[in-house]
Amino acid sequence: MMPPGGTWDTVRFVLFETGPAGLLFPQRVCAGDLSAGLVRSGFALLKDRAGEEGWRPLVWTRANGCQRGAERAALEACERAVVREEPAGFRRLVTGTIAPHAGAYPGGKWVEHITVRLNSIESALDLVVSS
Repeated sequence: MMPPGGTWDTVRFVLFETGPAGLLFPQRVCAGDLSAGLVRSGFALLKDRAGEEGWRPLVWTRANGCQRGAERAALEACERAVVREEPAGFRRLVTGTIAPHAGAYPGGKWVEHITVRLNSIESALDLVVSS
């Protein structure tokens, strides 16, 4: 799947070839004449493809931009950062969407089920973050 509104060559250029020049993310986006959202979406799709194809792992850091085959420490730091963010998204889903749904329709089987499941996912992610 190609990112909408751009080509893989342009996204690859922005992600990999502008890094050695020391460009910051906004400068990389301008160099490729793409939107920041398109570059982020392209990177997400590229990471998914790398996992599916068994390619070397990809990470993005502010200091180094996009890296292929990053060192173990960089991979773990990236994974920890993502896992730290996820519980907040689950909390927002529970408090902003599911709790009002439960209030409007108390005793609903679906809302009780999803609340229990999301709370358990949130707890598991909290444990991973704390380790």
